[in-house]
Amino acid sequence: MLFNVKVLIYLDILLLIGLTVFRWALVPSARAMIGPKVMALVLGTPVVGLLSGNGYVFHAYLACSVAFTSRTRDELCCTYLLMLPMVPGLQLDLIAGGTYLMVLASAGSMNIGALVGMALTRGSVRRTDPSLDILMLLLFCVYVSIEVRGVTSTAILRVVVQSAVALIPPYLLASRSAVDVEAVRRLLTYLCLAAFLGAVVAVFEAVRRWDLYEPFYGALRIPLKVTSSALSIRGGFLRVGGPIGDYSSFGLFLAVAIAILPALRRPFSRAGFVCLSAGLLAGILATQSRGAWVGLLVGFVAFQWLRDRRGSAIAVFGAAAGAYLALRYLLSPTSSLSETFGTSGASTETIDYRRQLLEMGLQQVAAHPLLGQPPKQLETKLEALRQGQHIVDFVNTHLFIAMVTGLLGFAVWFVVWSSTVLRVVSRRRLAAPDLRRSGLSIVPAVMIVTACVALAFTSIVDRNLYWLLLAAGFATPMLVRAPGARRGSPGALAGRSDLPGSLTTVRPEPAA
Repeated sequence: MLFNVKVLIYLDILLLIGLTVFRWALVPSARAMIGPKVMALVLGTPVVGLLSGNGYVFHAYLACSVAFTSRTRDELCCTYLLMLPMVPGLQLDLIAGGTYLMVLASAGSMNIGALVGMALTRGSVRRTDPSLDILMLLLFCVYVSIEVRGVTSTAILRVVVQSAVALIPPYLLASRSAVDVEAVRRLLTYLCLAAFLGAVVAVFEAVRRWDLYEPFYGALRIPLKVTSSALSIRGGFLRVGGPIGDYSSFGLFLAVAIAILPALRRPFSRAGFVCLSAGLLAGILATQSRGAWVGLLVGFVAFQWLRDRRGSAIAVFGAAAGAYLALRYLLSPTSSLSETFGTSGASTETIDYRRQLLEMGLQQVAAHPLLGQPPKQLETKLEALRQGQHIVDFVNTHLFIAMVTGLLGFAVWFVVWSSTVLRVVSRRRLAAPDLRRSGLSIVPAVMIVTACVALAFTSIVDRNLYWLLLAAGFATPMLVRAPGARRGSPGALAGRSDLPGSLTTVRPEPAA
């Protein structure tokens, strides 16, 4: 208990520092977003997690915090985005009357809270895009087809329910809460707040080699199903998973948040924006997840390119490539930084593993091209890739989907995300000039590009799909024009500033 209290003190101090800095970074008119409710949720969650002593109590707290603390749909989505990346997976086995029901992760409890909250709160979008809903339904079918491969017929219903709890609420809440583009700006600002809080903690964890979120498992009596993260040392620093608990998943989340940050410039002062950017970059460096770094680079270049700043995009990509080649040439093979940047030590072994996985995986796709094969069967055929943890680590989501669902499932996966990106990009010309300059109208496309690139280096675990689902939900106001708006008119995709908690004082001209 004393150790948990010590962890709690450190964690809440770091979170309080993060809240204070973020509030300072905002312009005075936007500082109301860091109110008593946000302070209570951010600082109170570690208290319940470390001192309640019961996993079921903590999961109930997560669900209720999302469901019953908001009055409007917009506020509910803000709360959800703040809470979603705040705690590790913390999986519970739900059992009723001796019958095993399903596995419920912490994100699943928040998803259930989001569904309850949607039924209780006011406000919804006036129109949605049915084709986008159909694409998400197809994605859900692909995910279920992965989970049901190799399970008994009696477990199929359990898999469907578990998959529905994991995938449907994020998209449903985002698509029904993003009333307009200005609402997207407000919601994403809360997402960046959560990312910044995690980055502040991550930097401390990396330097001190102390995972502050791992004690949640012992405090809540939930088994830690993976190797302790304290063993993940690279280049002399801890590879931190932050509040999410896994360094690759946390790195992917930070990559998405940083890639879209330039579009959220308006609510921040100049010095505050620089400080916020530096903190987030320090956080993603602390993860030492090279896949997330690559995803961030490609996402940022895509953002600049789609904003018609193609010279800047080429310059950023060239500078990053040049810096990496220079580091490979200048760093000594025995340097700790050489391991961080993948030029020596265990890092080269990781690169070799990924290369072998790609080669052998493509062979399996060729052997079962249409419908793929169950994961358990794949593990048997890829026995040569089994690691020290006695698992085959499928650290390439796109390849994994092709191996398990075949080219048919992979085609659906590819079409869902590529078509969403292309439609958002094609509609960006309809946005008001201010939104085009800021890049806010292309944010969903950039989120998808960043996440999909990073997913080529990590597996389909934890909350990795959530950022894609949320991006699809945020695409709603970009793909559905306001009723009566003429094509190309300033009101077609213009944001509103008459909503509570708006982060801008600019009022667009009404649609013709």
